[in-house]
Amino acid sequence: MTETAPKYVTGNYFPSDLVIILSLHACLFWTLAAANLPLAHDTMINFQMFGTVYREFLLSDEFPLWLPFTSQGVTADFAYAFTFTPAFYAAVFLGKLFSVTDTLLLFRFGLYLEETLLIYGLYQLSSLFHRHRISPIIIGITGVLSVSWGTQIHWNFHLIYLYPLLLYHTARYLRGEGLEHLAFALIVMTLGGLFYTQIFIAATLGAFVCIWLLLFRPQMPSLLRFAIPNPGGRVIVCVALVIAFMNVQFARHVIDGMQSFTSLRQANGSVGLDIFLTYGGYVSPVKFMEFIYAAPVRFAFVAYSGLFTILFVTFALIHARTKAFGVFVLLVGLVLLFSLGASGGVAEIAYRFFPTMDKFRHIGFVTPVAKILLIVASGFGIDHYLENRSARGRNTLFLTSLTIALGAVFVMVDAEHGWQYAYASDSSLDIPFAFHYWQWAIVVLFVLAFGLGTKRVTRDILGPGLLVCVLLEMMSYKFMLEWRAPAMAPNWFRHWQSLRHAYDVRPLLYSSMRRREIEQDIIHQLSLMEVWGARNSLGYGSLSLDLCFPVHRVDMISTPFDSLIRTRLAVTDGQSPQEYFTLGSVVNDTALMAAIGCETPKLYLARTPVLTDNDAQVRHIINTAATLYETPVVRTSHPGWSDAMPTSSSAISADVITIRRFSANQLIANTEIPVGSNRFLIYLDSLHPGWQAQIDGHPAPILPANIAFKALELTPGYHEVTFRFTGGSRWTAATIWINYLLTIVLLLTIVGVYGRYMLSRISSLFLRPDSVCSQNPEDASKKPSQ
Repeated sequence: MTETAPKYVTGNYFPSDLVIILSLHACLFWTLAAANLPLAHDTMINFQMFGTVYREFLLSDEFPLWLPFTSQGVTADFAYAFTFTPAFYAAVFLGKLFSVTDTLLLFRFGLYLEETLLIYGLYQLSSLFHRHRISPIIIGITGVLSVSWGTQIHWNFHLIYLYPLLLYHTARYLRGEGLEHLAFALIVMTLGGLFYTQIFIAATLGAFVCIWLLLFRPQMPSLLRFAIPNPGGRVIVCVALVIAFMNVQFARHVIDGMQSFTSLRQANGSVGLDIFLTYGGYVSPVKFMEFIYAAPVRFAFVAYSGLFTILFVTFALIHARTKAFGVFVLLVGLVLLFSLGASGGVAEIAYRFFPTMDKFRHIGFVTPVAKILLIVASGFGIDHYLENRSARGRNTLFLTSLTIALGAVFVMVDAEHGWQYAYASDSSLDIPFAFHYWQWAIVVLFVLAFGLGTKRVTRDILGPGLLVCVLLEMMSYKFMLEWRAPAMAPNWFRHWQSLRHAYDVRPLLYSSMRRREIEQDIIHQLSLMEVWGARNSLGYGSLSLDLCFPVHRVDMISTPFDSLIRTRLAVTDGQSPQEYFTLGSVVNDTALMAAIGCETPKLYLARTPVLTDNDAQVRHIINTAATLYETPVVRTSHPGWSDAMPTSSSAISADVITIRRFSANQLIANTEIPVGSNRFLIYLDSLHPGWQAQIDGHPAPILPANIAFKALELTPGYHEVTFRFTGGSRWTAATIWINYLLTIVLLLTIVGVYGRYMLSRISSLFLRPDSVCSQNPEDASKKPSQ
């Protein structure tokens, strides 16, 4: 077999087709968005983090480097790595530019941009490999309509939305079109998705390259040349390396100064082999039913690829076995074997030999990657079916047999499971089991109307007919899973509607005078906990990551706060966070709850703190003290001062603290200390080396209070106190600016490309038909082949 690498068919890329697909997608996306469908689980957490960051950027004109709302304060690095993709940065910058105050709208706009990138990547990748004009359209529609991110945004969407674009640039590099495409692939891989998921994406990309090299055996000189003349190509590669290096460094330092409570992770973020091979419990082939069943077999995870996808992949396995098709099928097999953990054998090899794979623990959740590969691979079967007119009768008979076999599988599986559609016992979606028979009926409609009626169906109608049936199938899936699902889970929907005042809030925009009036006349009368709600127009209790309120999940807390919990609960060194950090152990300790600022002011003046310079004494007092809020333990180098401090019946000062300014990165407050006594200003926000303090404009040392929090000593008199956070990872600012510049480049590229296309279309309207034909009469007489 002497097949060479597939050639790029320039005639198969039609900008008009892409515009039509994107327009159809925009109508569908914003129709669903107008229905205000609920967010839940990891998507809800992402939205909360996005809203917190955007509010600070809108109100304070700076990106937050610190998150005071999360687990008594952590650096914002985790939020940027966990939540923010280039599309969300674009949403934030555009929201700031136009003073948009609806954070939910901006969050959905970022998701819309990501879905647009998914369509673009699928269309480009399909145009690279598939011959028929209709194939990229079907691939793009199937891919974007198979996505459901309302509950699980990471594995259902962020894992895959840039994957087609990554494969597209990698394939063009392997075909010898220049090292620049490898640079583009590197940028795409390092910027998209949750940082540790890119470890798995890099592994699949390495497998893609190895399979390609084995099957096509390209010449080495073609892989080492630049397509753009010097120095352009080398500059692009250098920029890609710099961006990749900065993002890798940012990912490496994102958990510096924080303690991970994620299940069974070690201090460096890695997991053991046993945990790696079994994490999540979804290492059974039963999950492969998701490819053909249009509802979660597992809670919140969907990998539905469409029935037409499965049919045409099977068809291509019999009739269209090309090398390019083999690359995708072999990669699908590797991904599925990897997802089976110890049973597949591939996961253990990757764990032992692929760098940093020990930090990736979600091997059971990677089936959406296989879904994307299957959707692209189905295009080879679509090409063969639509182009081989002479064998259409035989091909239709084969598809009919496959359709009947698929229906028989549905009946057997449903009968075995008692005709229950939701196979996951913890699934919140109670979708009727009969729905997938509706999907199957659409396939039967295509076979009967366009396949068996071979003599009456022309070639020009068969492709659009297939497109219409695919669109019907995927849109019905989208309707059932996203539009219809809230009706099937009324409790979930009612919960979303009841909390809409917290989720769909709008930050308050004040003039400088009005803001000063509020801060001086109202906010200083409230505790700082209430200030956070008023200042950001978001109730402090609605952020589910905080320990003071009902907790959805707690993944990361600061190391000093972890030390406070361990000391108070007398945790031994051998205990894991899962063993000692439970809600019951923390919430039932009233002294601890008060000391961490739950239902107590976050900022207060302590008259009689316990001063000590001995670490052992600090730990002993915290472990045994009946009260920690009224008499905090302050670690200082001059503990003898406590003897000179006056005693008082009230340990907490009644002096008024006026908060002049509060933001994520800064706190400015005024207070007056009576003559003859010192006070300690206690700020119940996590201690971190990045915090700096000033008293009346002069630097002041920040002392540890109760191990985890901040304290300042104030002498008698009127003082202005400033806390300012300038820490976090040193790569955070670089990452934000890189995404800012990429947003500008992306917007300019979109305006330039589509502006040029629209201008060319408009200008063609003013050209006389006879002048067009007179330019090349021979070409004018030719008809397009597709």
